Amino acid sequence: MNNGALASLTGMENLTSIGGRLDISNNGALANLTGLEGVTSIGDYLSIGSNNVLVSLTGLVGLASIGNFLWISNNDALTSLSGLEGLTFIGGDILIQDNFTLASLTGLESLTSIPGGLSVEGNEALTCLSGLDGLTSIGGDLKIGSFYAGNPSLNSLTGLEGLTSIGGNIEIKENAVLTDLSGFENLTHVGGSIGIYNSPALTNLTGLNNLSSIGGYLQLEGDSALISLEGLNNLDTIGGTLDIASNPALVSLTALGNVTMVGESISIWNNDLLVSLSGLDNIEAGSVFSLGIGNNPSLSECAVQSICNYLAMPHASVFIEGNAPGCNTPEEIKQACDSLPVPEISKLCSLMIHPNPFSEVTMISFELDSPAGVEIKIYDRLGRIVREFSRQNYPTGTHSITWQAEEVPEGIYLIRLQTGKDNITRKIVKL
Repeated sequence: MNNGALASLTGMENLTSIGGRLDISNNGALANLTGLEGVTSIGDYLSIGSNNVLVSLTGLVGLASIGNFLWISNNDALTSLSGLEGLTFIGGDILIQDNFTLASLTGLESLTSIPGGLSVEGNEALTCLSGLDGLTSIGGDLKIGSFYAGNPSLNSLTGLEGLTSIGGNIEIKENAVLTDLSGFENLTHVGGSIGIYNSPALTNLTGLNNLSSIGGYLQLEGDSALISLEGLNNLDTIGGTLDIASNPALVSLTALGNVTMVGESISIWNNDLLVSLSGLDNIEAGSVFSLGIGNNPSLSECAVQSICNYLAMPHASVFIEGNAPGCNTPEEIKQACDSLPVPEISKLCSLMIHPNPFSEVTMISFELDSPAGVEIKIYDRLGRIVREFSRQNYPTGTHSITWQAEEVPEGIYLIRLQTGKDNITRKIVKL
């Protein structure tokens, strides 16, 4: 429907389902959707856009399912999504963009899952995400703001408290008054990456307190008020790169103290007040592909155990420059590493994988210098566990386990062997 003079949908009362799409766009005189009350299902997508005087969606009160996506954009007078309370199923994405007076997402309470992604951006009056309270899972990406259109009044993620699973990425960008991430309290795993960019009021990451693993990268960039990473205290695994850049108020990384695995690179750049890498101590050096530390003018303490271990590895990929004395070159850091206390002797002496790379079967061998229980987990690049082995009573000596990996695709995997508090992580490639 695209008619600038259309003021009413009266006459469509007997319509109960639409097999294809319903597009209500560019109707400059349409104030409500009265007339569509009988519609219970739309087979394809529903798009409601650029209806300048549309104030209500109440005519959609009977709508229960949308086969594809829901797109609500550029409706300048729309203040809520009331009218969609009966919607329980959507087959694709939800995009809520550039609705300048939209103050809440009230109306979406009956949705419990979104198979696709959820994008909320450019809604200038939106202060919170109330209306999403029933949502427990998002199959794709969650995008709150974009580089082109943030949500300038959004000060809270209230409404996301029921969310336990996100299959894709979290992107939070250009939300000028958002001070923390409260609302994510029940989120334990993100299948993709987390990127938080240009949020000038964000001082910490409170709200992510139960998050234990990220399948992709963690990138914090351009968050000018971010002082610490409090909120990430339970994070253990980052499947991709750890990238912390251009956060001029950041003084501490200590909240990352439980992170033991970074699947790609560690990149720490342009953080003016950061003085120490304390907090990165427990990352297994064998899980890291490359290391970049640069242009952090106050950073003088880089000799933490994980960094020392990585620099001691043959053929380590390292780029370090522009930091304070003591952390300005790999040689300076290595010299400081020499004064670190000798770590406690581990029960775990070695972890060997042969062949590596492999095509179908490989052997995982390890040596114990005293009896111990052993747990082996194999992760893909998204941080998902693809295979586990465990036993409680391995004796002293060398042991081997065969991994028949026909069921997994080609690519890079991480093998982590844990015994007590000791662990070793290695990369493995399936061809």
